[in-house]
Amino acid sequence: STLFLTSAGDAATVRVTASAGSGGGTPVSKDVQLPAGGTVALPAPEPGGLNGSFALTVETVSGGPVMAARMLSLPAKDVPMFTIQALRDDHSTVRVPQAGQDPGVVLR
Repeated sequence: STLFLTSAGDAATVRVTASAGSGGGTPVSKDVQLPAGGTVALPAPEPGGLNGSFALTVETVSGGPVMAARMLSLPAKDVPMFTIQALRDDHSTVRVPQAGQDPGVVLR
């Protein structure tokens, strides 16, 4: 698949993350620079050691606003076929609690 990222205003930096697969794998993140008012097309990242399905997350690090879409393509009987999926902003925020290392956990 191909990921299309467009900066609708100022130049922007986005972080694209491919989650670990549903059956295992290692998440992969990549920062992408977008020129003001420009579009960048790149192969959608895949997690290392992918096993199963995975999700893509696009996070605006700076600048923006940014719009994203993913193109899935597959030839069938020598006919190129494709579909475009717009990635929508879910307006969510995730709070991650502070955590510290405690080696004593393995002794409990």
